[in-house]
Formats: sequence, C-alpha cells, structure tokens
Amino acid sequence: MKNIVKNLYLITCLISISGCAFKPPVVYSYVDDVKLDANTVNIKTKSHFGGGVTFIRSINGQETSTHPDIALKVQSTANVMQTNFEPLHVVVKPGPIRLGVMHAFTDLNGKLVTQDIVDIFKEKYLPDYNGTYITIKQYEELSFEAKAGGFYLIDRIWNEDNGTVEFQLSSCDQKYKNCREVEFESVLTKAGAEAGWATRELPQ
Repeated sequence: MKNIVKNLYLITCLISISGCAFKPPVVYSYVDDVKLDANTVNIKTKSHFGGGVTFIRSINGQETSTHPDIALKVQSTANVMQTNFEPLHVVVKPGPIRLGVMHAFTDLNGKLVTQDIVDIFKEKYLPDYNGTYITIKQYEELSFEAKAGGFYLIDRIWNEDNGTVEFQLSSCDQKYKNCREVEFESVLTKAGAEAGWATRELPQ
C-alpha cells in the first residue's frame, strides 16, 4: 500500500513539473496597490499542457523567492516542488524592467514518451546519463520597457530544429488575447540539463 501511495505521489509530482497540471496562477504584487489600473503592469507566463513550466525567477536582479507570500507558501507545505516554480503572474510598476525567466521541464529519460527536445538537451549536456528522470532548463533575462496599464505574456518556444528553448514576449489585452510580439534585449542566457527533478537553480 505504501508503495502505491509513493508511486501516485511521484506521478503527481512529475505531472506537475512536466506542465500537465493546470491551476489559476497566484498574482504576486510588487507594488502597494494591486488594482488593475493604469498605474500597474501585469506580466504572466503561458502554460502548455505537458510542456513544462515557465516562471519569473527574478525581477530587476531580485530573486522572486524572497517575496513574503512565496516564502510563506514554501514554509507551510511539505511539497515544495510546485512552490519552487512561482511566480507565474506578477504585478509590477511601469518603466524599465529586467525579468529573469526560467523554463524547466522534467521528463522520463530515454522512454517512449520522452520529448524530442529532451533528447537533444541530453545529448548536448548529459550524454552519459542513464537515470530515470532528466530536467532541461533555459534561463534568460529579458530587458524591456513595461508600459503602464500593460498586460504582457511570456511564452516559451521549443525549437527542436536547433535544440534550443526560446522566449517570446507579447503585449495583450486584459484577457491575454489579441497579442502582438514585443522586442526585448536579452541580457543573460543560460541553458542546460541535469539529472533528476527540476529546481530553481540556474543551469550550469
């Protein structure tokens, strides 16, 4: 019975990290007033069913895990896997901003269901790894001018032709529809693969 429960727990965690679980993202505010008005900027990441998780790891060089609400969530639950990948949605002040965005995807290594992008990353970064789980990571710092009242969406693009994960920034309406791509300056980029489950740590 214990093995069954343990296996169900592991499956649930894998589903969450691989992006198969959908839940409304918590909005983390970095301004005093969280009202959706002309003085704030909403930025969120796009979810893909079975396509990993993309989250905002830092804002203007400050680690988002230091946000009191995130720290409180980590302290109040034994399962920190999901809280490791917060926030997915933030409210910030308008103006120049630098977002540290990370995409992480945990998959079965060398199994039938393994995504092609994982095989590519494994061959490049962990060619000799034979364990069960493997995580690919892409980190990039996006620098752009966040306009007051704006709604921005960050998406990840798996490019399996050249074995890379790229980020796309778009400006949208309040329902995150009718989006148009926005240019940004890429300040820092890191990519890699590691054995086991995903963490917030930067790829080496």
